[in-house]
Amino acid sequence: MASSTENTLPYLTEDRADPVRSGGLVLPERYDDLGPLGKGGMGEVRRVRDRLLDRTIALKVLRLERAVDPAVDLRFRDEARLTARLQHPGIVPVYDLGNLPDGRTYYTMKEVEGRSLRDCLSEGPASGWTLRRLVDALARTCEAVAFAHAHGVLHLDLKPDNILIGSFGEVMVVDWGLAQRLGDARAQHLAGTPPFMAPERLAGAPDGPWTDVYALGAVLYCILAGVAPYYGHATWLVLELARQLPPTDVRAAAKAQHRPEPPDELASLVDRAMARDLEDRPANAARMGVELEAWLDGLRRKDRALECVGRAAEQARIASKLRVEADQLQQQAQALLKPVPSWAPAEAKIAGWAREDRASERRRAADLAEVAQVQELHAALSLVPDLADALDGLAAYDRAQLERAEATRSPDAVRWEALLRAHDRGQHARFLQGDGAVTLLTDPPGARVDLFRYVLRDRRLVPEPHGTLGITPLRAATLPRGSWLLEVHGPDRPPLRYPIFLGRQDHWDGIRPGETEPRPLRLPRRAELREDCPVPSGWFFAGGDPESNLSAPRRRLWLDGFFIRRFPVTNGEYRAFLDALVAAGREEEALACAPRERSARPGTVGPLIYGRDALGRFILQPDGEGDIWHDDDPVVMITWSGARAYAAWRAARDGLD
Repeated sequence: MASSTENTLPYLTEDRADPVRSGGLVLPERYDDLGPLGKGGMGEVRRVRDRLLDRTIALKVLRLERAVDPAVDLRFRDEARLTARLQHPGIVPVYDLGNLPDGRTYYTMKEVEGRSLRDCLSEGPASGWTLRRLVDALARTCEAVAFAHAHGVLHLDLKPDNILIGSFGEVMVVDWGLAQRLGDARAQHLAGTPPFMAPERLAGAPDGPWTDVYALGAVLYCILAGVAPYYGHATWLVLELARQLPPTDVRAAAKAQHRPEPPDELASLVDRAMARDLEDRPANAARMGVELEAWLDGLRRKDRALECVGRAAEQARIASKLRVEADQLQQQAQALLKPVPSWAPAEAKIAGWAREDRASERRRAADLAEVAQVQELHAALSLVPDLADALDGLAAYDRAQLERAEATRSPDAVRWEALLRAHDRGQHARFLQGDGAVTLLTDPPGARVDLFRYVLRDRRLVPEPHGTLGITPLRAATLPRGSWLLEVHGPDRPPLRYPIFLGRQDHWDGIRPGETEPRPLRLPRRAELREDCPVPSGWFFAGGDPESNLSAPRRRLWLDGFFIRRFPVTNGEYRAFLDALVAAGREEEALACAPRERSARPGTVGPLIYGRDALGRFILQPDGEGDIWHDDDPVVMITWSGARAYAAWRAARDGLD
């Protein structure tokens, strides 16, 4: 048994490539000696030229000091014969077996130009030896070992040193010096490399395929952790530990070596292959190879899936570019068509129509690009059903469609929300929950805010009680999305009804356009109200009715607070306003605001509806058809400017702002 020494991977069982002198070595006439390749505990290997077949091969011969032992010689011949029986691409072929003129046994075999798996592990990923390449090499090692098992041969010394990777990527399992036939009745030889020896072998139990499976698991341990099992211990301690305890968990070992966390499938395979209980290990080397190939196949499928995701991203970029171009063309079309009257001849509209047609073409192309985008993402999921990149891409697409559908109040919103919930991995959870927030300050503060939610009952939206939001000032108080009625109860103030609408993740803050802080909502005193109703300031949506062909585009607008009469303004009240203007010396303004009959000729004013008395006061008089007006009738036939002037006069008179 060889001893353990410190190295990049802390085990070594052979002197590595020390030059050996050929003094006194006489080869058969068929071979020319080309120099040493290396030596081990039992033999040395030299490069030779086969004169008969004109090729360079390797010749292994017993060392002089070992050749005198008949048992060693017999074991050396068994190694040659066992290896020769295993004609597999992953096992070095044996060409010849014989004796040198000095009587020592030799055999020749193919020379493998390359490096051992141990060398590859030492070089690391920077030299191109990625986890995938290393696992692929181990998978092919499993195939060679499985072939040997199928032919009744155990290797019994599997380790990274004995796995060679050729210059062209071929993988060879070498050094079958400890190999045994299954069921060999000869005494068990306790030989090998301690970190890779199965615990039952150390305990003297019979060897079997499970013994090599343990060693293959230990090789995988090296690949994942960067160190061998039981790293850092002397040989005698390794033997004792291996008999009694499993090695450090491969995940912890990798972390201690500052290596990436091993994939779960491979870490689990290490645990099972190196299990103390033989029943827990993979059934054989072939089964272990199948599991490694399955992991590699998963990587290959993931690569193809990521290619699909890349193509989907490119289609998304194309679609976005096309939609920007379509919007620009549409704006150009509107600029060209806006000054053209609807009755103008077609020739005046052709340039605008052409841009509209090009905008439509861009939108159709964008739609097709989005279809291709979604198809590629679904193709990725067909390869890797839980691929995060594909799910995230679909979720982002679904969210964009959902936002568009909700903005236009399309019934498709239900479908897009269901798709988003199916594809979301958590990034859109807050968006899907949809909670908004309310900031509300009042003057005076300390008002209680009761909640009423608008719900559809008998095709009407009615407010239903929903608890209390809190006491003002309220800052970013959480509230589910939807239509709400806030009933604000201030100290010694009548309740103020404050309707709001919260979209997904909206923040209703009451900040007026051009300002950065919310203004307090003034709660009027009871004496201020009389017959008036306060309408608080805030945002509202106008337009965007999908069922109306004449609807304006949907816009979010700000409304300053105001008071509105519970009942219409009467003739008596409006005459009092006009008389007040006259008394204040604002005769012309009073005449401009007075109600008039419609003029028959455009650009002229019609006759006054009200009459005037001797003192210049406005009075009621029969209209042109003889109908009599009354003071408690609603005032009619006034202009927009007249209505605004009355509202300003009334607010000033009653002290309302």
